[in-house]
Amino acid sequence: MLPLFGRLCLLLILAGCATTDEQRFPLRHASGHEAAYQIESTREARAIAELFPVSVLLTRQDATKSRNRDQGRRTRLLQFATHAELEETDPLGSALLLTPANGDDGRLVVQEIFGLDLHASLVVLSACETALGKPTRGDELTGLTRAFIYAGTPSIITTLWQVNDRGAFELMREFYHHLKAGQDKAESLRQAQLAMLARRLHPYYWAAYQLIGEAR
Repeated sequence: MLPLFGRLCLLLILAGCATTDEQRFPLRHASGHEAAYQIESTREARAIAELFPVSVLLTRQDATKSRNRDQGRRTRLLQFATHAELEETDPLGSALLLTPANGDDGRLVVQEIFGLDLHASLVVLSACETALGKPTRGDELTGLTRAFIYAGTPSIITTLWQVNDRGAFELMREFYHHLKAGQDKAESLRQAQLAMLARRLHPYYWAAYQLIGEAR
């Protein structure tokens, strides 16, 4: 069971409001306008944060790269509920889209993530297709997953296709409920997905999530 006291247990970053430019987010589902995305993502983040007595929720204008760097060094669990932008021709330029501030565009790119000093036991990327990357000459994938593992995280949960906002909320609430109860990461994700299946929800809504790295 992950300790709930001592170091900051959970850091949730919600930054989908960085822009409303629909062309910048081509992977969102057609009916998922930015306002609707914000409602569901905020609901997801707040419900998860309430599970842990020691948590920080960065939303809207607080969800910047600098705040992420400051808080991320001392968190046990780190979740990004935001948009992802994949650059197939320049994989090191793929990014999580945070809130612009102090002259930067809010793009936390793969190249920057490689340089982070993280001590989180788990990073969750609740965004679109975050597990994808481009093969390199070493037959590995250069992408968000590899970058976070290199930065010090032993386990990461990513998505394989564009996620449904409501499905993401339901799945992650179940996942953290089992994790807090003492189950390991792999079993917590398995139980969360089984709960979604028991509700007769189509796999599209929950099967995109996968755990990479250490199961415990």
